[in-house]
Amino acid sequence: MKRSPLKRHSEIKRKAPLPRSTEPLKKTRLNPRGRKYKPIPQEVREAVTERAKGLCEVTLPGCLVRLQHLHHKLSRAQGGRHVADNLAGCCMSCHGKIHANPEWAYRHGWLIRGQAAPEESANG
Repeated sequence: MKRSPLKRHSEIKRKAPLPRSTEPLKKTRLNPRGRKYKPIPQEVREAVTERAKGLCEVTLPGCLVRLQHLHHKLSRAQGGRHVADNLAGCCMSCHGKIHANPEWAYRHGWLIRGQAAPEESANG
């Protein structure tokens, strides 16, 4: 029987394992562009929770009722900020439905389209 190049004791298997780091993993979230997310300030979280009275503000069919997520109406990628007017308190189920059905969400105000940047004048 002929041995394959990936036999049990091949050079690939004999390489030393990579050294393990003893530092704990850092919990940093990155957005699709690789930038770090800035956390929503605690006072803004509390203001939205108080406004919603701890309940989901969206309340679609299948709603879990309890506020679990803070949803940005104008996304961070479009220039949305961490302010109470731009955030909606919603449950996990409703938050998923908002992002799964963006046209419906735009019609009902759960998503807001970003404004185009002002064009520079040609007179310059």
